[in-house]
Parts: sequence; structure tokens; C-alpha cells
Amino acid sequence: AVVSTQSTGGVRIAKASLMNFLNILQGFGSILLIPVLLRFTNEHDETRADSCSNAVQGSQFLIFALVTGGCNVAGRILGYFVHRRFSFRLTQTILSTIIVICFIVMLVDNLEHVSVIACAMGAVNMVYSMTRLSLKIMECDIGFFGPENVALASGIILGVGHTGAIAGTIVAEAFDPITAVVVFGAASVLLVLVSMSMREYSKS
Repeated sequence: AVVSTQSTGGVRIAKASLMNFLNILQGFGSILLIPVLLRFTNEHDETRADSCSNAVQGSQFLIFALVTGGCNVAGRILGYFVHRRFSFRLTQTILSTIIVICFIVMLVDNLEHVSVIACAMGAVNMVYSMTRLSLKIMECDIGFFGPENVALASGIILGVGHTGAIAGTIVAEAFDPITAVVVFGAASVLLVLVSMSMREYSKS
């Protein structure tokens, strides 16, 4: 019975850690990806012939502020109401699916239009913020991990999440924009699958 409990606890920690890793990877990476995408559209805009076409310019700073700041604040507020009214597994699956759709929309657009990028990345950042509340609560859920494992689980999940932030930063800055969007989209697909598998969570 002890072995079975330890095995179950290990599986729960592994799944929660993977979920946190993928969530923070695409969340942090998406924030850093916004100026990269804006520069990419400027560079490929045939109407721009100036030497600063590879820089974020003018009203694009307002877009960057709204997408990273406004959408994140709105997402935190909406996340509170979603957490109170709907199950963890359902909301995480649906919200992660929305993120996948946003990345697909940008790929279909071939990153050509700033308006598409702004809307899609705004939705990604808002939804990411909505997911964070429930995930943070899960990190220290004694009922899910058990009183013996909750401290260990929280430490592992937090550490793995930091690794996801590093990975997201590398993807956003080191990869070309289209490849980065594909990677973040793929991470979101995996997040959908992991979210669907969280049947053990008592708030699922």
C-alpha cells in the first residue's frame, strides 16, 4: 500500500510538473515573442524602406503594452471567476486549446499582419494568465499530493516551471519567428493532452 501511494504521488508530481513546464514555457516565451514578431513583420513589409524597419516602432509600443500588460491583467481577473465556477481539467483543456488555435491562426497568416499578431498574442497572454491561478493553487494542494509529499511536490513543480521559463526564453530569442510559433504551438498541444489526463485532481 505504501509503494502504491508513493507511485501515485510520483505520477501526480510528474504530470503536474510537466503541465507547469509547458504552461510557463509558452507563457513566458509568448511575452518575449511579441517584439520579435513585430520586428519580423516590419522587416517583411514592402512599404517600409527605412533603415529602422527591423525595430519596434511608434504605435507598436502601444500594442506591446496592451498585449503584455492589459491582457495579462484582464486574464488574472477572469481567471478568478473561471476557477470558482468550472472544473480544473475542463478549463485547462479548453484554455490550452484556445492558445493552440491562436498559434495556428498566426501560422496561417504567415506572420504578415500586425493586427492578426496583436489579436492572437493578446488572446494567448490573456488565456495564459487565466490558467495560472488554478495551476498555482494546484502546486500546494495538500489534498492532491498528500501532507507527506506536498512540500516536495511544490519544490519540484516550481523548479521545473523555472526551467520552462528558461526554455521559453531560448525559443523566443534563438529560433526564427515561424519556428518559435510552431514550437510554442506544439507545447500547447502537449499541454492540452496533459490537461485532459488530470483525472486524479480532486477539482477536475
